[in-house]
Amino acid sequence: MTLVAALSGHEGAVMFADTQEIVAGYSKRNVDKLCVYDGQNPLFRFAIAGATNDATYLENLQSEMASALRSVCAYKLGTISDTLTAVLTSFYAKHIWPRATDKPHMQYLVVVQPLPEGRPETFHISETAVNVLGITTHEKSIGVGSYLADYLIHLLLGGGEPLAQLCAAAVYVATQVRENIEGVGQVERIAMFGNEGQYDELTLSEIMAIEQTVSPIAEVIKTSFDAMTDISSGRLSDDDYQDAIMGNVRDIRASLGHLNERWIEGEKRRKHLLEIYARRLSTS
Repeated sequence: MTLVAALSGHEGAVMFADTQEIVAGYSKRNVDKLCVYDGQNPLFRFAIAGATNDATYLENLQSEMASALRSVCAYKLGTISDTLTAVLTSFYAKHIWPRATDKPHMQYLVVVQPLPEGRPETFHISETAVNVLGITTHEKSIGVGSYLADYLIHLLLGGGEPLAQLCAAAVYVATQVRENIEGVGQVERIAMFGNEGQYDELTLSEIMAIEQTVSPIAEVIKTSFDAMTDISSGRLSDDDYQDAIMGNVRDIRASLGHLNERWIEGEKRRKHLLEIYARRLSTS
């Protein structure tokens, strides 16, 4: 069982996957389903994560897709899509279609980040169909947790949000899906892809810290319902209602601010290191 999702905004995209896998229908184990291939192709960085009802072939097919993407010699969405389609068609013809019964259903999300800069793109793969998410499509999730994830993402995001807000939404959605859908495990990494070639990850400790800071969302909803009831009955004014929920809202905004500051500081460090490297090259 799985949750894999990719969210995009005006600064870039984030991608995450849970770590729980069901073996033989009953045994659970932790696996890292999100694979980021950095330095494999000079034209773009890419990440792959998959969901299936039978993990027998999942890693093999992912490995073949990654190998094919390493050899792509031009950053063109059509070329990347055709490359993936060729791999999928060959793999399914060899391994999946000959099976009379119990054919596994496999889906993947692939985020491709052009280098040195450019908007990261998300590919959705279902069986042998490869689709690029359109510019107005800001999210995609797959796996058993995708139904709840899609509902929550549509409530939280409208498109065009900064990376910090995408990360906060990713943490909240992953937490809610883990707590409410059987078979979905902990998200331990969230990968961030910037429009200017930046790459960073939130670690498990950072994700757990953000979980605490976005936890007031549930309290905001409860407080809002309570306050609306009090307003309708005449026990609370509109001003009192605003005061009742603003404390929670300030907590959430503060968490987004801290996350954005972390990203900015990371960018400053990366740019500083690049400047040092450039100076060394010029004097060598």
